[in-house]
Amino acid sequence: MGEEHSFHFRAGTCNFADGRVTPNNDKGVISLGITEDGLFHFLWTNRQTGSIDLDLIIFPDEAELKIAGPPTARVYVLKFKTTGQKNFFWLQESNAQEDGELVERIPLHLCPLLEVQPCTKILFQWI
Repeated sequence: MGEEHSFHFRAGTCNFADGRVTPNNDKGVISLGITEDGLFHFLWTNRQTGSIDLDLIIFPDEAELKIAGPPTARVYVLKFKTTGQKNFFWLQESNAQEDGELVERIPLHLCPLLEVQPCTKILFQWI
């Protein structure tokens, strides 16, 4: 995914079991954007190995990204509305005070790529 076609931020993965979310020690980056296939992808890449460990295709209004606990936990869940599939991530950007602003900026970076106006709920429902 080329730089001009995506939005990136640092985030690690989490496990969800028995009603508890546990962060993994991995260092990663989430990339959102349109790839060569013309589809919108949500990628998680391991920053230590360089491998893309998660590649999800998301269609308009198919998923929601929301905080999954107290804001100080820095944990977000990507949930697909049709299947109920959930993927948990913890933000790894250096300034935790800017987490909410980072998540709010994501749709603004995607609107020009998708040529969608007005810029509201294009792909995700932000809660």
